[in-house]
Amino acid sequence: MTNIFTKTVCLVAAATLGLMAPGQSTWAAEADTYSVRVDLTSRSLADRRTGAQAGLRAVLTRLTGQLDLPSSPALRRALNTPEDYYTRFRYLRTQRYDDLGTPIVVLALRFSPTAVRDLMSAAQLPLWTLNRPSVVAWVSVNGPGGATLINDPKHPVIATLRKRAKFRGLPLVLPALDAQDLSLVSTRDIARPNEAKLLGASKRYGGQMVLAGRAEQIDTDNWRVRWTSWVDGNPQQLSLNGSPSNVAFAPVDRVTDALVSRFTVAGGALGTLRLQVSAIDSVADYGGVLRYLEGLSYVDNVTLVGVNSGGLELDVATSSSAAKFMELLAIESRLQQAPSRFDPRGGLGSGRGGVSSSNPTPEPVSVPFASQVLRVAWQG
Repeated sequence: MTNIFTKTVCLVAAATLGLMAPGQSTWAAEADTYSVRVDLTSRSLADRRTGAQAGLRAVLTRLTGQLDLPSSPALRRALNTPEDYYTRFRYLRTQRYDDLGTPIVVLALRFSPTAVRDLMSAAQLPLWTLNRPSVVAWVSVNGPGGATLINDPKHPVIATLRKRAKFRGLPLVLPALDAQDLSLVSTRDIARPNEAKLLGASKRYGGQMVLAGRAEQIDTDNWRVRWTSWVDGNPQQLSLNGSPSNVAFAPVDRVTDALVSRFTVAGGALGTLRLQVSAIDSVADYGGVLRYLEGLSYVDNVTLVGVNSGGLELDVATSSSAAKFMELLAIESRLQQAPSRFDPRGGLGSGRGGVSSSNPTPEPVSVPFASQVLRVAWQG
C-alpha cells in the first residue's frame, strides 16, 4: 500500500518563541501575505511595472523576514518581469497627493503563492514560516491628566507601528481595552513593564508575545517612547525619540528579527526526514496527519512508507533540519515527540478503535531510507 501526497502550494506553517503553551495562536494569513498595495502617481504601464517590482519585493520580505534580499540571477530575472508573478491587479482612487500635488493612485496586486514559492526555491531564499505568533501591543500615553492606555488605530504611533508590522509580516494585535483588559492591566504595568501580567491579559487575543510602549508627545510630530519586548523571558528595551517612524519601526524590527533568526527554514536542497507516527487509531487520524503535514510550508512532499496497528511511517521532504522540524511541530502540539520506539510492522486497524485491514502486513516500499528518523505521536 503506497501513496505519494505532493503539495503544490504552501499556505500554512508554524513559528513561536515558546512564551506560551503551543497551539494557542495561529496565523494563517495567506491572503494578506500575497496581497500588497503600492502608491503610484499614474496608471501608466511603466509605473505599474515599477509598482509590481516593489510589490514583489514586499511579498518576498514578508516570506523571508529579510529586509535586504540576497541578490541572485533568479531574483533579478523575476524583478525584470514582475507581471509573471501576480494574478490580478486593480487601481484604487485616494484623496491623497504627493509633494508636488499629483494625485496618488493605489495599485492593488495579488501575487500567486505557487509562482512566488517557485521563485524562492530557484533563488534559494529562506522561508520564515507563516504560522507566526501574535504580538499584542500594549501602549500608554502620558498627558496632562496622567498616563492613559490607548488602542486607537489612527493614533500616529500606533498607526505607524501597525504599518511596519504589516510590511514585515508580523501579526500585531491591539487589545480592546474593555473592562476585562482594564481589570488586568494598568499603565503602571507598562511604566514598570510586567511581562507576566501583560502576557496573561494577552491570552484572550491568542497572544504569544507582548510589546509594551510608554509614549509621550514632545511637540508636533515628535515623540518619546520607551519600548519593552521579551524573548524567552528576557526583557529588551528601546528608548526612542522623533517622528512616528523613528519611534515605531525599531521595536517591530527587533521582535520580527528575533522570530526570523530562530524560525527560518533555509532555502536550497531538500533532505528527507522519516517520521514514525504513533497513536493512529482511526482513518480520521490517518487522514488528519497527512493533511496536517501537507499544509506545512516547510514541507515539500510527504510519502507514505508503511502502516501498522497504531501508526504510520512517512518520509517527509524538507529543507529544515531535524531539530528545527521538531521545534516547529511542537508549536501546535498536534505531533509531539514520542519516547517509545515505533514498530512499522503490521496493518492499520488491529489496535483499539482502529479500522480493519485485509492486508495487515504491507509490501516493502522501494524508497531510500531517510537521513534521520523522528518518532512522534499524533494528538489530533
